[in-house]
Amino acid sequence: MFESITFSSQYKNTQDKPLDIGRLIEAMFFYKKVTVIADFSIMEQLFQYFGIENLLLLINESLLVIDYTESGIGVMSNTVGKLSIHDFTTWSSPKFSYQKIIRDLCVVSTGKSGKGKRIANAIEGKIRVLEHDPIILEGARFSTLDQNYINLATKSILKELCKDTLDTSKYYFNTSKTVNGIEIDTNIDFENINLYFRKFTSLSDPLFSQAYMLTHILNVEAELYFSSKNFSELSSSQLSANLALQKINYIIEKSNKNKLEISNFSNFVFDNSKAIQEAVNSGIIDLNDIIKALIKSKKFKDWVSKIEPDHNLFKDYHREITKETIFDKLPVKSARWVILTGLGVAIDSFIPSNIGTITGLTLSILDAFYIDKIISGWKPNHFIENDVRKFIKKSNLILEP
Repeated sequence: MFESITFSSQYKNTQDKPLDIGRLIEAMFFYKKVTVIADFSIMEQLFQYFGIENLLLLINESLLVIDYTESGIGVMSNTVGKLSIHDFTTWSSPKFSYQKIIRDLCVVSTGKSGKGKRIANAIEGKIRVLEHDPIILEGARFSTLDQNYINLATKSILKELCKDTLDTSKYYFNTSKTVNGIEIDTNIDFENINLYFRKFTSLSDPLFSQAYMLTHILNVEAELYFSSKNFSELSSSQLSANLALQKINYIIEKSNKNKLEISNFSNFVFDNSKAIQEAVNSGIIDLNDIIKALIKSKKFKDWVSKIEPDHNLFKDYHREITKETIFDKLPVKSARWVILTGLGVAIDSFIPSNIGTITGLTLSILDAFYIDKIISGWKPNHFIENDVRKFIKKSNLILEP
């Protein structure tokens, strides 16, 4: 459970802040591996929010993996006679080459050319550079030509972006393959849709079009490809396509289940299903506090990752923090004596005398609090109570009137 999660652009209609940083940081508290598939906009957002030093720290601590895509994907449209013909394509530009982007971001972040380039050299080898595999385009073409899927998908796009207030029941969006590309037959009035959409956005330019709908289909294919390393091998035949569908359903169901698990867990532990996410997105929490807590999260995440997929996160958490250790069955004083005598024996093995036991007895007076922690051993609530709750509480205190 919670082994790995992949992030890509979450807000499709903005280039300013395409990631939900709160959701990203929340994931870093639970998942053993968190990967961000980054284009220039996402890289810029990560640099602006975390800063270079913190970003390097997160990467070095294996709390975050960044994959930068030098190439881009898009829809290419042409007019043949009176028909619009579309196809999917990849593109690249020296403007978005990895080395240029890293150096520019580091120089902007530091405000100094020399220092920026030196830091760029330090971070350069820690971010993987990827290209969009042509299989993504083939997958998008396959999905677009699936009539059931494309009609369901286009209606979903319209309803999602128009806040579920648009009646899409009579719309159709049929596709066919031609020698020139993909031909579309649709009764969607995109001009009116754009007028309707402006009720929910500040965008002034027309947005919806045949190509725009296909762009969403293409983006989904890319996201699925990057989230599953062997997805390309599963789309080479009809049997493979059926298996891929099962795999996609599994990925989506698993993601939704884990999202619900985190929500239920947070709702009980913090009295708020989005406690971490909202505390971060409020913008009033010290980033250093978050970084410190993230670094201390490794032991907690190791414990979470060992939970069986069919188990319940909260139930396992409750069972773990309430289970007895061998020392719980002893009176506190006796348990302390057992531990401290053991410490004394260990020290005596290096310094042949009674000094170890005497030192242990002195510790029982001076450090009773720490001995109690040794008695109990580490439990997942130590991290939740001592590290995470600190900045959650601070956020509530500031936000409450």
